[in-house]
Amino acid sequence: MSRLTITLSETRYRALKEASLQRDKTIGELIDESLEFYGIKSRSERAISYDAHELIAV
Repeated sequence: MSRLTITLSETRYRALKEASLQRDKTIGELIDESLEFYGIKSRSERAISYDAHELIAV
């Protein structure tokens, strides 16, 4: 798994940290879920999705 450094305001960081504690998830898991929610996928995930769509269309 790759690592990423981002810059957040102190207020945003505290809110993210608090949300992760409330949901019993890591900050990384919250970010990953958010990316999925917004439809941001890796190339391999898009390819799998495309292949599945092709099977359904046939």
